[in-house]
Amino acid sequence: MPYLIASDYHNTLAARVDGGYRVSREVEDAVIEYAKAGGLFAVVTSGTHRHVSLDRLRGFIIIAIENGLVVEMPGSGKALLEPPGWRRVREEVSAFLSSRGVPHYLGESSVFVDDARGVLEPMEGELRGLGVRVEWNRRSAALMPLGFDKGAAIRFLRGLLSPEAVVAVGDAENDIPMLREADVPVAVGNAEPAVKAVAKRVVREDGLGVIDVLNMVREWGKAF
Repeated sequence: MPYLIASDYHNTLAARVDGGYRVSREVEDAVIEYAKAGGLFAVVTSGTHRHVSLDRLRGFIIIAIENGLVVEMPGSGKALLEPPGWRRVREEVSAFLSSRGVPHYLGESSVFVDDARGVLEPMEGELRGLGVRVEWNRRSAALMPLGFDKGAAIRFLRGLLSPEAVVAVGDAENDIPMLREADVPVAVGNAEPAVKAVAKRVVREDGLGVIDVLNMVREWGKAF
């Protein structure tokens, strides 16, 4: 079986360009070549579809948005990993935030708060009481069911696909659960210190690190 390579999107697969994020043509070509040869590649991102640009890669890769709560398999539909009753809880969370004057928006499954630092920390205890955890990604946050994170997405994909092993690469604190579930955790050069602390390898940044990982797996002879 091939390896499963799981990559974060922002500041990992995609580089910041002109105020947004873009996957370079070079990186896209490398990922498509890997997938066409039978390799497994997943983008596991904290954002929603509006936060990512993956048009050329669709159909070749697995896309797990909202920290892995929503998983889309190429050609076989979508899986929601949220627990029973989460939709009701999400409505309660939205009402709670509105009552506190906290701007937020709903994704397919999660609740998102931009510029959340200094705002949500005093509320985390009350949110836990509602069955919700705060998943931080630098200054923004996603409110998710307790027990769910990017690591849960990796466990789901491992059980579904039975890869030889999992290589995960990321840059931010919300990537740490994904790296801990991987057989080979990798940090990009621009990763936060806490991410580098759990990584076995550090690669380049701005998408080039993903090419490093693809080359690394190819050298191991487990690409296909």
